[in-house]
Amino acid sequence: MLLKISNIAYLNTLPFRYGLRHYSFPKKYSIEVSEDIPSVCARKIMNNEANIGIIPVGALPQFDEYQIISNYCIASFNKVESVKLFAKKDLRHLKRIYLDYHSMTSVKLLQYLAKYKWKIDVEWLPASEGYEKEIHGDTGGLIIGDRALLMNPDFSFSYDLAEEWKEYTGRPFVFAVWIAKKMPDPDFIQAFNEALKTGVDQIDKAIKDYPTPLNIDISYYLHQNIYYHYTPEMKESVDFFLKSAF
Repeated sequence: MLLKISNIAYLNTLPFRYGLRHYSFPKKYSIEVSEDIPSVCARKIMNNEANIGIIPVGALPQFDEYQIISNYCIASFNKVESVKLFAKKDLRHLKRIYLDYHSMTSVKLLQYLAKYKWKIDVEWLPASEGYEKEIHGDTGGLIIGDRALLMNPDFSFSYDLAEEWKEYTGRPFVFAVWIAKKMPDPDFIQAFNEALKTGVDQIDKAIKDYPTPLNIDISYYLHQNIYYHYTPEMKESVDFFLKSAF
């Protein structure tokens, strides 16, 4: 049985990549893993181009039905470092903000914070490739993923959205969860979770296995900024976000 899996092509899913590559699935299963930006992961599940995907939680309301199939996720208890609003001015002086096209979750999170925590009214601009160069003056920009990790020195102001969420709600933030539209059989789900556990339990091996040109402390980022376990607390945070931001 072939199962197609859509994984997010960011540094924060490196442990999942490692686990899916090194775990020995039962012989009756074979897997095909693609590496995609978050919005494409959601599209592939929506269009039945993949059986399983790690989906931005902000995309979940688009699905008529789905099942969260894993004990693992992408979350953060405080600073996440890779989901930020960048600007040349303080956010209260911004008039326009570009919205990263990679993920609906970060867009909805930013708009929630703007409305309830920061209480600012800005024009939201759809972004396309290269929009980072348009962040100047009273125009800010939401940047996520590995690009955000490289942007820190370039702007006078940056706002970590997971940290801002934690300050306002007291909750951790969950960015993405593993889902399927049609539930795979229990044996596969067990094997799939064991594969993810293989990677999460061996983050340092995963780092050595996948060299990256990013000039950051990757070990600290994966161990301290990213949290991988989908606990009851994380589920409550997802439910709260979906009720509050949509």
